[in-house]
Amino acid sequence: MTAPPKMICRDLWKLFGPDAEGFLSAHPQATTEQFREHHLIPAVRAANLEIREGENFVIMGLSGSGKS
Repeated sequence: MTAPPKMICRDLWKLFGPDAEGFLSAHPQATTEQFREHHLIPAVRAANLEIREGENFVIMGLSGSGKS
């Protein structure tokens, strides 16, 4: 039997650009073209994570890419 997750993240987003949070709240199903039109860069789109005890988990990416 698989152990239950110690940490769960659902629908995780990281957008760069002006008023990214407001835009995503108003347009939850935005397309790539809509992001581009509003000068937004989606670094992470609707990611889901489950991390269990004892698992090794690494987030990799370039400096400034939204890991934190």
